[in-house]
Amino acid sequence: MGRMTYPIAAEGVDFASTKLHPRFAVEQGLKPNGDTKIRAVDNMSWAHAPGRTSKKRLREQSVNGCSAIPEKVQHDHVDDLAEGMSKFRRLMKEPPALVKADISAAFRRVPLFPDHRWAAGVAYMAEGQAWVAWHIACMFGAASSVYNWERIGALLAAIIVGVLKICLFRYVDDMFAPEREASRKRAMSCIARMIRLLMGPGSVEDRKLECGKELVVLGVNCVPSEKGMSFFSARGKWTSV
Repeated sequence: MGRMTYPIAAEGVDFASTKLHPRFAVEQGLKPNGDTKIRAVDNMSWAHAPGRTSKKRLREQSVNGCSAIPEKVQHDHVDDLAEGMSKFRRLMKEPPALVKADISAAFRRVPLFPDHRWAAGVAYMAEGQAWVAWHIACMFGAASSVYNWERIGALLAAIIVGVLKICLFRYVDDMFAPEREASRKRAMSCIARMIRLLMGPGSVEDRKLECGKELVVLGVNCVPSEKGMSFFSARGKWTSV
C-alpha cells in the first residue's frame, strides 16, 4: 500500500546508518469473516543502537525518546456527546438520532518526511528469519504519530462543522454526532463524502459508517428517547440522564 518499504533480510542492513525498533503483533478480536484480526505495533520507545548500550540509553535514543509534543492533544468524550445531545434536544424539540464514522488507518495516511525515514526502521522475526523494513507513513507506537494525526483530525472536524453544519465530536479517528432522525442517513453520507474528498476514497469504509436511533460510541451504548437519555456499557451497566 506504499506505507512501508519492502522487507529485506537483516543480514543486508547497515546497522550504523539506521535506527531500528522491534515490531510485534496484537490480536484484536475477529474479522467479519471469522479470521483473527491482527494489528502490527512498533515499539518506538525502544531502539537498536550500535555497540553495548544500557537499557535506559536505548529508550533515550528511540524515536519516542527524542520526540517532544508541542501541544496538548484534545479529545471529545461521551460526556461531551451527552451535553451536545441535551442541547440538540432543547433546540430542536425532539430527541436526536446518532451518526458515527471511523476513519480507516488514520495514522498510516500521514506521510513521513523522507529525511526522517532512516529513524523509522522496524525489525521482526518471521519463520526464523529476521527482517527489516522502514516506514514511509506514521506508525502505530510513535508519540509523534498521535500529534501529527491530531492536527489533521481537528482540521477535518472543523471543516465538517463549519461547512456541513453538523454538530460533530471526535476522539482520535472516531467521529460522532447527534442529528435529526429524518436526516441522519443524509448526514452520515455527507460526513463520509467530505472525508473521502479530503483523505482519499478508501479513508472511510462503508462498514465503518453507522447511524440510528441509538448507537455504541466509544464503547458506550447511547440511547436517546422522549424521556431523556440513557448510557450503558457493553456489560449492561446503566446510567440515565
